[in-house]
Amino acid sequence: MKQSCLTTPKSMKMSIRLLVNSLTHFRMKLLYNILLVLIGIFFSITMQGQAGDFEKRKNKSSQTFEDFKKKQTEKFESYKRKKQLEFAKFLEEKWKEFELFAGKESPQLPEPVDPPVANPTDTIPDVEVPTLPVVVLPPEEEVIPIPDTPVIPEDVVYNKIAVKFAGHELTVNYDKTFNIALPQITEDKIAGYWTTLAKGSFEELIYQCFLIKKELKLNDWGYYLFVKELANNIYLSDQKNEKIAFIAFVLDNSGYKVRMGRDENYKNLVLMLAVEDQVYLKSYFIFSGKNYYLVEGNISSSVYTYNEWQEDSRKKAMHLVINESFKMADYNQTKSIKNQIWEDVVEIKYNPQLKEFYNQMPACDLSVFFNSECSEEVSNSLKTQLGKRLAGKSKKEQVSELLSFIHQGFPYMTDDNQFGREKFFFYEETFIYPYSDCEDNSILFAYLVRKLTGLKIVGLLYYDHAATAVKFDEETEGSYILHKGEKYTICDPTYIGARIGQCMPQYLNESAQIIEIK
Repeated sequence: MKQSCLTTPKSMKMSIRLLVNSLTHFRMKLLYNILLVLIGIFFSITMQGQAGDFEKRKNKSSQTFEDFKKKQTEKFESYKRKKQLEFAKFLEEKWKEFELFAGKESPQLPEPVDPPVANPTDTIPDVEVPTLPVVVLPPEEEVIPIPDTPVIPEDVVYNKIAVKFAGHELTVNYDKTFNIALPQITEDKIAGYWTTLAKGSFEELIYQCFLIKKELKLNDWGYYLFVKELANNIYLSDQKNEKIAFIAFVLDNSGYKVRMGRDENYKNLVLMLAVEDQVYLKSYFIFSGKNYYLVEGNISSSVYTYNEWQEDSRKKAMHLVINESFKMADYNQTKSIKNQIWEDVVEIKYNPQLKEFYNQMPACDLSVFFNSECSEEVSNSLKTQLGKRLAGKSKKEQVSELLSFIHQGFPYMTDDNQFGREKFFFYEETFIYPYSDCEDNSILFAYLVRKLTGLKIVGLLYYDHAATAVKFDEETEGSYILHKGEKYTICDPTYIGARIGQCMPQYLNESAQIIEIK
Protein backbone atom coordinates (compact mmCIF):
# COMPACT_ATOMS: atom_id res chain seq x y z
CA MET A 1 0.00 0.00 0.00
CA LYS A 2 2.77 2.30 0.85
CA GLN A 3 4.44 1.57 -2.44
CA SER A 4 1.20 2.27 -4.11
CA CYS A 5 0.92 5.59 -2.35
CA LEU A 6 4.40 6.40 -3.42
CA THR A 7 3.47 5.87 -7.12
CA THR A 8 0.24 7.92 -7.06
CA PRO A 9 1.75 11.31 -7.74
CA LYS A 10 3.45 9.96 -10.84
CA SER A 11 0.21 8.39 -12.04
CA MET A 12 -1.62 11.59 -11.33
CA LYS A 13 0.93 13.51 -13.32
CA MET A 14 0.39 11.25 -16.26
CA SER A 15 -3.38 11.48 -15.87
CA ILE A 16 -3.24 15.22 -15.60
CA ARG A 17 -0.93 15.36 -18.62
CA LEU A 18 -3.32 13.13 -20.54
CA LEU A 19 -6.24 15.27 -19.39
CA VAL A 20 -4.44 18.42 -20.41
CA ASN A 21 -3.55 16.86 -23.70
CA SER A 22 -7.16 15.77 -24.18
CA LEU A 23 -8.47 19.21 -23.24
CA THR A 24 -5.94 20.82 -25.52
CA HIS A 25 -6.91 18.49 -28.36
CA PHE A 26 -10.60 19.17 -27.67
CA ARG A 27 -9.97 22.90 -27.48
CA MET A 28 -8.02 22.78 -30.72
CA LYS A 29 -10.71 20.72 -32.41
CA LEU A 30 -13.36 23.07 -31.07
CA LEU A 31 -11.39 26.05 -32.26
CA TYR A 32 -10.86 24.32 -35.61
CA ASN A 33 -14.60 23.65 -35.99
CA ILE A 34 -15.43 27.19 -34.93
CA LEU A 35 -12.89 28.42 -37.43
CA LEU A 36 -14.49 26.29 -40.17
CA VAL A 37 -17.90 27.68 -39.30
CA LEU A 38 -16.57 31.22 -39.31
CA ILE A 39 -14.83 30.61 -42.64
CA GLY A 40 -18.08 29.14 -44.02
CA ILE A 41 -20.05 32.14 -42.83
CA PHE A 42 -17.42 34.46 -44.28
CA PHE A 43 -17.48 32.75 -47.67
CA SER A 44 -21.26 32.63 -47.61
CA ILE A 45 -21.44 36.34 -46.97
CA THR A 46 -18.74 36.96 -49.55
CA MET A 47 -20.51 34.82 -52.17
CA GLN A 48 -23.80 36.52 -51.45
CA GLY A 49 -22.08 39.83 -51.88
CA GLN A 50 -20.46 38.61 -55.06
CA ALA A 51 -23.82 37.29 -56.31
CA GLY A 52 -25.40 40.60 -55.52
CA ASP A 53 -22.53 42.36 -57.23
CA PHE A 54 -22.91 39.99 -60.18
CA GLU A 55 -26.64 40.76 -60.42
CA LYS A 56 -25.86 44.44 -60.17
CA ARG A 57 -23.17 44.11 -62.81
CA LYS A 58 -25.50 42.00 -64.98
CA ASN A 59 -28.35 44.50 -64.64
CA LYS A 60 -25.94 47.33 -65.25
CA SER A 61 -24.52 45.49 -68.29
CA SER A 62 -28.04 44.77 -69.55
CA GLN A 63 -29.03 48.39 -69.05
CA THR A 64 -25.81 49.48 -70.71
CA PHE A 65 -26.63 47.26 -73.70
CA GLU A 66 -30.17 48.67 -73.87
CA ASP A 67 -28.77 52.18 -73.63
CA PHE A 68 -26.27 51.31 -76.35
CA LYS A 69 -29.00 49.77 -78.50
CA LYS A 70 -31.21 52.80 -77.97
CA LYS A 71 -28.35 55.11 -78.87
CA GLN A 72 -27.60 53.02 -81.95
CA THR A 73 -31.27 53.09 -82.94
CA GLU A 74 -31.42 56.82 -82.38
CA LYS A 75 -28.20 57.18 -84.34
CA PHE A 76 -29.61 55.07 -87.19
CA GLU A 77 -32.88 56.99 -87.20
CA SER A 78 -30.92 60.21 -87.12
CA TYR A 79 -28.96 58.91 -90.11
CA LYS A 80 -32.20 58.06 -91.97
CA ARG A 81 -33.67 61.46 -91.20
CA LYS A 82 -30.44 63.12 -92.34
CA LYS A 83 -30.56 61.18 -95.63
CA GLN A 84 -34.20 62.10 -96.17
CA LEU A 85 -33.45 65.76 -95.57
CA GLU A 86 -30.57 65.52 -98.03
CA PHE A 87 -32.93 63.95 -100.54
CA ALA A 88 -35.44 66.75 -99.99
CA LYS A 89 -32.66 69.22 -100.84
CA PHE A 90 -31.87 67.10 -103.90
CA LEU A 91 -35.51 67.39 -105.04
CA GLU A 92 -35.13 71.16 -105.29
CA GLU A 93 -32.85 70.76 -108.30
CA LYS A 94 -34.54 71.20 -111.65
CA TRP A 95 -36.16 68.02 -112.88
CA LYS A 96 -35.23 66.70 -116.31
CA GLU A 97 -37.35 65.40 -119.16
CA PHE A 98 -37.42 61.67 -119.91
CA GLU A 99 -39.20 59.76 -122.64
CA LEU A 100 -42.37 58.02 -121.53
CA PHE A 101 -43.18 54.82 -123.41
CA ALA A 102 -46.71 53.63 -124.06
CA GLY A 103 -47.69 50.50 -122.17
CA LYS A 104 -47.13 47.23 -124.00
CA GLU A 105 -50.16 45.31 -125.18
CA SER A 106 -50.88 42.22 -123.12
CA PRO A 107 -50.57 38.83 -124.86
CA GLN A 108 -53.72 37.86 -126.74
CA LEU A 109 -54.73 34.23 -127.12
CA PRO A 110 -57.32 33.96 -129.92
CA GLU A 111 -58.99 30.88 -128.48
CA PRO A 112 -61.83 28.91 -130.11
CA VAL A 113 -65.36 29.86 -129.05
CA ASP A 114 -66.15 26.25 -128.15
CA PRO A 115 -63.72 23.99 -126.27
CA PRO A 116 -62.10 21.24 -128.37
CA VAL A 117 -63.18 17.70 -127.52
CA ALA A 118 -60.77 14.74 -127.75
CA ASN A 119 -61.70 11.50 -129.48
CA PRO A 120 -61.30 8.71 -126.91
CA THR A 121 -60.41 6.20 -129.64
CA ASP A 122 -57.61 8.27 -131.19
CA THR A 123 -54.15 6.78 -131.06
CA ILE A 124 -51.78 8.93 -129.00
CA PRO A 125 -48.54 9.47 -130.92
CA ASP A 126 -45.33 9.14 -128.92
CA VAL A 127 -43.53 12.20 -130.32
CA GLU A 128 -41.50 15.14 -129.05
CA VAL A 129 -43.20 18.51 -129.40
CA PRO A 130 -40.86 21.42 -130.35
CA THR A 131 -40.29 24.19 -127.81
CA LEU A 132 -39.21 27.83 -127.71
CA PRO A 133 -36.79 29.48 -125.23
CA VAL A 134 -37.80 28.93 -121.63
CA VAL A 135 -39.50 31.54 -119.44
CA VAL A 136 -37.27 31.00 -116.41
CA LEU A 137 -38.22 31.60 -112.81
CA PRO A 138 -37.46 35.12 -111.59
CA PRO A 139 -34.50 35.47 -109.18
CA GLU A 140 -35.18 34.80 -105.52
CA GLU A 141 -37.01 37.79 -104.13
CA GLU A 142 -35.14 39.88 -101.60
CA VAL A 143 -37.27 40.26 -98.49
CA ILE A 144 -37.09 43.63 -96.75
CA PRO A 145 -36.85 42.97 -92.98
CA ILE A 146 -39.11 44.67 -90.47
CA PRO A 147 -37.23 47.66 -89.04
CA ASP A 148 -36.32 47.86 -85.35
CA THR A 149 -38.87 49.32 -82.98
CA PRO A 150 -38.38 53.06 -83.38
CA VAL A 151 -37.61 55.53 -80.61
CA ILE A 152 -40.67 57.76 -80.30
CA PRO A 153 -40.15 61.42 -79.38
CA GLU A 154 -42.30 62.49 -76.42
CA ASP A 155 -43.58 65.67 -78.06
CA VAL A 156 -45.19 64.00 -81.10
CA VAL A 157 -48.93 64.56 -81.50
CA TYR A 158 -50.69 61.70 -83.27
CA ASN A 159 -53.80 61.25 -85.32
CA LYS A 160 -55.47 57.83 -85.21
CA ILE A 161 -57.35 56.55 -88.24
CA ALA A 162 -59.16 53.35 -89.18
CA VAL A 163 -58.14 51.87 -92.52
CA LYS A 164 -60.34 49.23 -94.15
CA PHE A 165 -58.21 46.83 -96.15
CA ALA A 166 -58.57 43.18 -97.19
CA GLY A 167 -61.77 42.98 -95.15
CA HIS A 168 -59.97 44.09 -91.98
CA GLU A 169 -60.38 47.34 -90.08
CA LEU A 170 -56.87 48.41 -89.14
CA THR A 171 -55.85 51.22 -86.80
CA VAL A 172 -52.84 53.35 -87.72
CA ASN A 173 -51.26 56.25 -85.81
CA TYR A 174 -49.42 58.95 -87.73
CA ASP A 175 -47.70 62.21 -86.92
CA LYS A 176 -50.20 65.06 -87.08
CA THR A 177 -47.68 67.23 -88.95
CA PHE A 178 -48.16 64.96 -91.99
CA ASN A 179 -51.49 66.71 -92.67
CA ILE A 180 -49.96 69.34 -94.91
CA ALA A 181 -51.05 70.66 -98.28
CA LEU A 182 -49.18 70.49 -101.57
CA PRO A 183 -51.16 72.87 -103.81
CA GLN A 184 -48.28 73.32 -106.27
CA ILE A 185 -45.89 70.72 -107.64
CA THR A 186 -42.87 72.88 -108.32
CA GLU A 187 -39.56 71.39 -107.25
CA ASP A 188 -39.25 73.61 -104.17
CA LYS A 189 -42.80 72.89 -102.97
CA ILE A 190 -42.33 69.14 -103.31
CA ALA A 191 -38.99 69.42 -101.49
CA GLY A 192 -40.74 71.36 -98.72
CA TYR A 193 -43.42 68.68 -98.37
CA TRP A 194 -40.75 65.95 -98.21
CA THR A 195 -38.80 67.95 -95.59
CA THR A 196 -41.86 68.19 -93.33
CA LEU A 197 -42.40 64.42 -93.42
CA ALA A 198 -38.69 63.77 -92.89
CA LYS A 199 -38.67 65.95 -89.76
CA GLY A 200 -41.73 64.18 -88.39
CA SER A 201 -42.03 60.78 -86.68
CA PHE A 202 -42.04 58.81 -89.92
CA GLU A 203 -40.08 55.81 -88.57
CA GLU A 204 -43.02 54.75 -86.41
CA LEU A 205 -45.40 54.94 -89.37
CA ILE A 206 -43.10 52.77 -91.50
CA TYR A 207 -42.82 50.30 -88.61
CA GLN A 208 -46.62 50.03 -88.34
CA CYS A 209 -46.94 49.51 -92.10
CA PHE A 210 -44.40 46.69 -92.02
CA LEU A 211 -46.21 44.98 -89.14
CA ILE A 212 -49.44 45.08 -91.15
CA LYS A 213 -47.61 43.76 -94.23
CA LYS A 214 -46.31 40.82 -92.19
CA GLU A 215 -49.61 40.12 -90.42
CA LEU A 216 -51.65 40.10 -93.67
CA LYS A 217 -48.84 38.36 -95.63
CA LEU A 218 -48.95 40.97 -98.38
CA ASN A 219 -46.75 40.74 -101.44
CA ASP A 220 -45.03 43.87 -102.75
CA TRP A 221 -48.03 44.98 -104.80
CA GLY A 222 -50.36 44.33 -101.87
CA TYR A 223 -48.14 46.54 -99.70
CA TYR A 224 -48.36 49.34 -102.27
CA LEU A 225 -52.17 49.01 -102.33
CA PHE A 226 -52.28 49.22 -98.53
CA VAL A 227 -50.12 52.37 -98.48
CA LYS A 228 -52.39 53.83 -101.17
CA GLU A 229 -55.45 53.13 -99.01
CA LEU A 230 -53.67 54.71 -96.05
CA ALA A 231 -53.07 57.86 -98.12
CA ASN A 232 -56.74 57.90 -99.12
CA ASN A 233 -57.68 57.98 -95.43
CA ILE A 234 -55.19 60.66 -94.40
CA TYR A 235 -55.91 63.13 -97.21
CA LEU A 236 -59.09 64.46 -98.77
CA SER A 237 -60.35 63.04 -102.06
CA ASP A 238 -59.20 66.07 -104.06
CA GLN A 239 -55.68 66.11 -102.55
CA LYS A 240 -54.24 63.96 -105.31
CA ASN A 241 -50.77 65.49 -105.24
CA GLU A 242 -50.49 65.02 -101.48
CA LYS A 243 -51.51 61.37 -101.78
CA ILE A 244 -48.92 60.66 -104.49
CA ALA A 245 -46.11 62.39 -102.57
CA PHE A 246 -47.12 60.56 -99.38
CA ILE A 247 -47.15 57.14 -101.09
CA ALA A 248 -43.74 57.89 -102.61
CA PHE A 249 -42.35 58.88 -99.21
CA VAL A 250 -43.61 55.73 -97.44
CA LEU A 251 -42.52 53.34 -100.19
CA ASP A 252 -39.12 55.00 -100.49
CA ASN A 253 -38.56 54.67 -96.74
CA SER A 254 -39.79 51.05 -96.95
CA GLY A 255 -36.91 50.20 -99.28
CA TYR A 256 -38.61 50.25 -102.72
CA LYS A 257 -37.51 51.90 -105.94
CA VAL A 258 -40.12 54.60 -106.45
CA ARG A 259 -40.11 57.92 -108.27
CA MET A 260 -42.31 60.97 -108.59
CA GLY A 261 -42.72 62.75 -111.89
CA ARG A 262 -44.74 65.61 -113.42
CA ASP A 263 -45.83 66.96 -116.76
CA GLU A 264 -44.17 69.96 -118.40
CA ASN A 265 -46.91 72.35 -117.21
CA TYR A 266 -46.63 71.51 -113.50
CA LYS A 267 -50.24 70.31 -113.49
CA ASN A 268 -50.05 66.57 -112.82
CA LEU A 269 -47.89 64.77 -110.30
CA VAL A 270 -47.44 61.04 -110.99
CA LEU A 271 -46.09 58.02 -109.15
CA MET A 272 -43.89 55.43 -110.84
CA LEU A 273 -42.82 52.06 -109.41
CA ALA A 274 -39.96 49.86 -110.55
CA VAL A 275 -41.35 46.35 -111.14
CA GLU A 276 -39.18 43.28 -111.74
CA ASP A 277 -41.86 41.45 -113.76
CA GLN A 278 -43.17 42.46 -117.18
CA VAL A 279 -46.20 44.73 -116.80
CA TYR A 280 -48.63 45.42 -119.64
CA LEU A 281 -50.97 48.31 -120.48
CA LYS A 282 -49.16 50.79 -118.20
CA SER A 283 -46.93 53.61 -119.47
CA TYR A 284 -43.35 53.45 -118.28
CA PHE A 285 -39.93 55.02 -118.56
CA ILE A 286 -36.52 53.39 -118.23
CA PHE A 287 -34.20 54.65 -115.52
CA SER A 288 -30.87 53.01 -114.60
CA GLY A 289 -31.90 49.88 -116.51
CA LYS A 290 -35.21 49.43 -114.65
CA ASN A 291 -38.74 49.88 -115.99
CA TYR A 292 -40.66 52.35 -113.84
CA TYR A 293 -44.41 51.98 -114.46
CA LEU A 294 -46.86 54.82 -114.03
CA VAL A 295 -49.35 53.68 -111.37
CA GLU A 296 -50.79 56.95 -110.02
CA GLY A 297 -51.65 60.10 -112.00
CA ASN A 298 -51.83 60.61 -115.73
CA ILE A 299 -49.30 61.85 -118.30
CA SER A 300 -49.56 61.23 -122.02
CA SER A 301 -46.09 62.01 -123.38
CA SER A 302 -42.79 62.76 -121.64
CA VAL A 303 -42.22 62.87 -117.88
CA TYR A 304 -40.11 65.26 -115.82
CA THR A 305 -38.30 63.72 -112.89
CA TYR A 306 -35.09 64.00 -110.88
CA ASN A 307 -31.75 62.31 -111.53
CA GLU A 308 -30.64 59.14 -109.80
CA TRP A 309 -30.28 59.54 -106.05
CA GLN A 310 -27.28 57.89 -104.38
CA GLU A 311 -29.48 55.70 -102.15
CA ASP A 312 -31.58 54.31 -105.04
CA SER A 313 -29.16 51.46 -105.77
CA ARG A 314 -29.80 49.99 -102.31
CA LYS A 315 -33.53 49.72 -102.87
CA LYS A 316 -35.45 46.91 -104.57
CA ALA A 317 -37.92 46.71 -107.43
CA MET A 318 -41.33 45.22 -106.73
CA HIS A 319 -42.25 41.60 -107.47
CA LEU A 320 -45.77 40.61 -108.44
CA VAL A 321 -45.64 36.90 -107.55
CA ILE A 322 -47.73 36.03 -104.49
CA ASN A 323 -45.37 33.94 -102.35
CA GLU A 324 -47.67 33.59 -99.32
CA SER A 325 -51.39 33.13 -98.86
CA PHE A 326 -53.01 36.48 -98.11
CA LYS A 327 -54.75 36.74 -94.76
CA MET A 328 -58.14 38.09 -95.74
CA ALA A 329 -60.95 38.62 -93.25
CA ASP A 330 -63.13 35.51 -92.97
CA TYR A 331 -65.94 35.57 -95.50
CA ASN A 332 -66.16 32.22 -97.21
CA GLN A 333 -68.42 30.98 -99.94
CA THR A 334 -68.62 27.48 -101.41
CA LYS A 335 -68.59 26.33 -105.01
CA SER A 336 -70.07 22.90 -105.75
CA ILE A 337 -68.34 21.04 -108.59
CA LYS A 338 -69.89 17.96 -110.17
CA ASN A 339 -68.04 15.47 -112.32
CA GLN A 340 -68.32 11.86 -113.47
CA ILE A 341 -65.11 10.50 -111.95
CA TRP A 342 -66.32 10.95 -108.38
CA GLU A 343 -69.92 10.21 -107.49
CA ASP A 344 -70.28 12.90 -104.84
CA VAL A 345 -70.03 16.67 -105.26
CA VAL A 346 -66.74 18.43 -104.53
CA GLU A 347 -67.26 21.44 -102.25
CA ILE A 348 -64.52 24.08 -102.51
CA LYS A 349 -64.47 27.04 -100.10
CA TYR A 350 -63.11 30.36 -101.36
CA ASN A 351 -62.99 33.99 -100.25
CA PRO A 352 -64.77 36.29 -102.76
CA GLN A 353 -63.10 39.37 -101.19
CA LEU A 354 -59.94 38.45 -103.10
CA LYS A 355 -61.74 39.42 -106.32
CA GLU A 356 -61.24 43.12 -105.58
CA PHE A 357 -57.54 42.65 -104.86
CA TYR A 358 -56.91 40.62 -108.03
CA ASN A 359 -58.69 43.27 -110.10
CA GLN A 360 -56.11 45.78 -108.87
CA MET A 361 -53.16 43.63 -109.90
CA PRO A 362 -51.55 44.88 -113.14
CA ALA A 363 -51.70 42.82 -116.33
CA CYS A 364 -48.57 40.66 -116.34
CA ASP A 365 -47.08 37.44 -117.73
CA LEU A 366 -48.48 33.97 -117.14
CA SER A 367 -45.37 33.04 -115.14
CA VAL A 368 -46.64 35.24 -112.27
CA PHE A 369 -49.93 33.32 -112.14
CA PHE A 370 -48.32 29.88 -112.44
CA ASN A 371 -45.90 30.64 -109.57
CA SER A 372 -48.21 32.34 -107.08
CA GLU A 373 -49.89 30.85 -104.02
CA CYS A 374 -53.63 30.81 -103.38
CA SER A 375 -55.49 31.62 -100.18
CA GLU A 376 -55.52 29.26 -97.21
CA GLU A 377 -59.27 28.72 -97.65
CA VAL A 378 -58.87 27.36 -101.18
CA SER A 379 -55.63 25.52 -100.41
CA ASN A 380 -57.06 23.70 -97.38
CA SER A 381 -60.33 22.99 -99.16
CA LEU A 382 -58.57 21.47 -102.18
CA LYS A 383 -56.31 19.32 -100.01
CA THR A 384 -59.26 18.11 -97.92
CA GLN A 385 -61.72 17.54 -100.74
CA LEU A 386 -59.39 16.18 -103.42
CA GLY A 387 -56.65 14.67 -101.27
CA LYS A 388 -58.91 11.97 -99.85
CA ARG A 389 -60.14 11.05 -103.35
CA LEU A 390 -56.58 10.60 -104.62
CA ALA A 391 -55.25 8.67 -101.62
CA GLY A 392 -53.76 5.25 -102.36
CA LYS A 393 -53.61 5.75 -106.14
CA SER A 394 -50.58 5.82 -108.42
CA LYS A 395 -49.19 9.13 -109.67
CA LYS A 396 -50.56 8.47 -113.15
CA GLU A 397 -54.02 7.72 -111.76
CA GLN A 398 -53.92 10.89 -109.66
CA VAL A 399 -52.93 13.10 -112.61
CA SER A 400 -55.52 11.43 -114.83
CA GLU A 401 -58.30 12.09 -112.32
CA LEU A 402 -57.21 15.70 -111.78
CA LEU A 403 -57.22 16.18 -115.55
CA SER A 404 -60.77 14.85 -115.76
CA PHE A 405 -61.78 17.00 -112.78
CA ILE A 406 -60.73 20.14 -114.68
CA HIS A 407 -62.29 18.94 -117.97
CA GLN A 408 -65.69 18.30 -116.42
CA GLY A 409 -65.90 20.73 -113.51
CA PHE A 410 -65.21 24.12 -115.10
CA PRO A 411 -67.41 25.41 -117.97
CA TYR A 412 -65.41 26.98 -120.80
CA MET A 413 -65.78 30.51 -122.19
CA THR A 414 -63.27 32.80 -123.88
CA ASP A 415 -62.13 35.94 -122.06
CA ASP A 416 -63.42 38.05 -124.91
CA ASN A 417 -66.96 36.73 -124.40
CA GLN A 418 -66.83 36.83 -120.59
CA PHE A 419 -64.91 40.11 -120.05
CA GLY A 420 -64.46 41.75 -123.43
CA ARG A 421 -60.67 41.56 -122.93
CA GLU A 422 -57.86 39.14 -122.15
CA LYS A 423 -57.69 38.24 -118.45
CA PHE A 424 -55.58 35.61 -116.73
CA PHE A 425 -56.92 34.06 -113.52
CA PHE A 426 -55.26 33.56 -110.16
CA TYR A 427 -56.40 30.29 -108.57
CA GLU A 428 -59.37 31.65 -106.61
CA GLU A 429 -60.76 33.41 -109.64
CA THR A 430 -61.46 30.08 -111.32
CA PHE A 431 -63.94 29.46 -108.48
CA ILE A 432 -65.18 33.05 -108.25
CA TYR A 433 -66.18 33.43 -111.91
CA PRO A 434 -68.68 31.12 -113.68
CA TYR A 435 -66.40 30.36 -116.66
CA SER A 436 -62.72 29.86 -117.42
CA ASP A 437 -60.54 29.28 -120.48
CA CYS A 438 -57.37 27.39 -121.45
CA GLU A 439 -54.77 29.40 -119.51
CA ASP A 440 -57.01 29.57 -116.41
CA ASN A 441 -57.56 25.80 -116.42
CA SER A 442 -53.84 25.21 -117.00
CA ILE A 443 -52.88 27.44 -114.05
CA LEU A 444 -55.29 25.63 -111.71
CA PHE A 445 -54.32 22.17 -112.98
CA ALA A 446 -50.62 22.96 -112.46
CA TYR A 447 -51.34 23.99 -108.88
CA LEU A 448 -53.27 20.78 -108.17
CA VAL A 449 -50.54 18.58 -109.62
CA ARG A 450 -47.65 20.16 -107.74
CA LYS A 451 -49.56 20.43 -104.43
CA LEU A 452 -51.41 17.10 -104.42
CA THR A 453 -49.04 14.76 -106.28
CA GLY A 454 -45.64 16.40 -105.76
CA LEU A 455 -44.73 15.92 -109.43
CA LYS A 456 -42.87 18.55 -111.44
CA ILE A 457 -44.95 20.44 -114.00
CA VAL A 458 -44.37 23.27 -116.49
CA GLY A 459 -46.70 25.57 -118.39
CA LEU A 460 -46.82 25.55 -122.20
CA LEU A 461 -47.71 28.70 -124.10
CA TYR A 462 -48.57 28.53 -127.82
CA TYR A 463 -49.43 31.54 -129.96
CA ASP A 464 -53.15 30.97 -129.27
CA HIS A 465 -53.34 28.31 -126.55
CA ALA A 466 -52.00 27.28 -123.14
CA ALA A 467 -51.45 23.80 -121.72
CA THR A 468 -49.12 21.93 -119.33
CA ALA A 469 -46.63 19.06 -119.26
CA VAL A 470 -45.90 16.76 -116.30
CA LYS A 471 -42.67 14.93 -115.39
CA PHE A 472 -43.68 11.45 -114.26
CA ASP A 473 -41.51 9.18 -112.13
CA GLU A 474 -42.15 6.27 -114.50
CA GLU A 475 -42.08 5.83 -118.25
CA THR A 476 -45.13 7.39 -119.86
CA GLU A 477 -46.25 7.20 -123.49
CA GLY A 478 -47.66 10.06 -125.52
CA SER A 479 -46.52 13.43 -126.83
CA TYR A 480 -43.93 15.18 -124.72
CA ILE A 481 -41.39 17.97 -124.48
CA LEU A 482 -37.81 17.90 -123.23
CA HIS A 483 -36.83 20.40 -120.56
CA LYS A 484 -33.33 20.45 -119.07
CA GLY A 485 -32.79 16.93 -120.33
CA GLU A 486 -35.93 15.57 -118.67
CA LYS A 487 -39.11 14.29 -120.29
CA TYR A 488 -42.39 16.08 -119.53
CA THR A 489 -45.58 14.49 -120.88
CA ILE A 490 -48.28 16.74 -122.36
CA CYS A 491 -51.43 17.14 -120.25
CA ASP A 492 -54.02 19.52 -121.71
CA PRO A 493 -56.66 20.72 -119.19
CA THR A 494 -58.82 22.32 -121.92
CA TYR A 495 -58.81 19.44 -124.42
CA ILE A 496 -62.01 17.89 -123.07
CA GLY A 497 -61.65 14.16 -122.48
CA ALA A 498 -57.96 14.11 -123.45
CA ARG A 499 -55.80 11.48 -121.83
CA ILE A 500 -52.29 11.88 -120.45
CA GLY A 501 -49.95 12.47 -123.42
CA GLN A 502 -52.78 13.40 -125.81
CA CYS A 503 -51.92 16.68 -127.52
CA MET A 504 -54.28 18.55 -129.84
CA PRO A 505 -53.28 17.47 -133.38
CA GLN A 506 -52.73 21.06 -134.59
CA TYR A 507 -50.08 21.64 -131.88
CA LEU A 508 -47.97 18.53 -132.44
CA ASN A 509 -45.67 20.51 -134.74
CA GLU A 510 -46.19 23.94 -133.13
CA SER A 511 -43.42 25.26 -130.89
CA ALA A 512 -44.49 25.97 -127.31
CA GLN A 513 -42.78 28.28 -124.87
CA ILE A 514 -41.98 26.54 -121.58
CA ILE A 515 -42.96 28.40 -118.40
CA GLU A 516 -41.01 27.15 -115.39
CA ILE A 517 -42.95 26.61 -112.17
CA LYS A 518 -41.27 26.53 -108.76
